[in-house]
Amino acid sequence: MVYINKREFAQSCSLETGLTQQQILSVLDYYTSFIKSQIKDGNEFLIPTIGKLIPVEKKINRHGHPVTNEIYEEGTYKTLKIKIAPTLKSELNK
Repeated sequence: MVYINKREFAQSCSLETGLTQQQILSVLDYYTSFIKSQIKDGNEFLIPTIGKLIPVEKKINRHGHPVTNEIYEEGTYKTLKIKIAPTLKSELNK
């Protein structure tokens, strides 16, 4: 598994594109904040050639109190489902 932080990614991109690291970092910051705002609004977000981020609301399982055996639910929580693009899947399976 490859771990790369934002600065290392910006440095690599700046060598390839000729843009400064600061320009690339500002684009990355804008892109991530834009994705977050779309997801918070409940919209799906498509990242071309990678996949789709789909916000999902899941129910919390029912729990029983160990002493009284009273059953209670705590509600729902939000999470993300990631659907991988078919082009990426086919690239992996070559």
